[in-house]
Amino acid sequence: MVIKAIIEVKKLIEQLIEEHGSSKILRDHIALFKDMILKSESENNNLKLKNDNLRKDFESMKQSLIIFQDQYATNYIDEFEEKVLKHIFDKDNRVSKEELCSVFNMQSSVMKCHIDSLSRFDFITPPAIIKAGGFTLMSAGGNEPKDIYIITSKGRKYVKDNLLH
Repeated sequence: MVIKAIIEVKKLIEQLIEEHGSSKILRDHIALFKDMILKSESENNNLKLKNDNLRKDFESMKQSLIIFQDQYATNYIDEFEEKVLKHIFDKDNRVSKEELCSVFNMQSSVMKCHIDSLSRFDFITPPAIIKAGGFTLMSAGGNEPKDIYIITSKGRKYVKDNLLH
């Protein structure tokens, strides 16, 4: 009986030690997780702030780029490209590459260089294939669709501000 009582007491002591030890370990883990959560929240807030700053920088640089492009375009479009732009403006804001080549007596590949320059500055759109009534407009030879260039609002503004004196 005494031995049984001693064994029972021993079991209770072992159980108490085990439970007490487990709760301490559990408390330590909870404290560790709380610390990790605080660090993560802090890092998350720092990243959000950094992201907001980067977005503001991006918007600022985008505006600077627009201003630079406007100045660059104003200073570096050559006189011939201004004539091409004015011709498109005068032709109800749209014209084919064939017509430009004919009007300015120029090879298609050379005209394409000038067209590319005007497109780069967003003064005209890249070529559009015009479909009317389900039919694609063809070039004079009938072999390939016409490349139609359309002046943009930026191109119209450039003509109005610089070429209509």
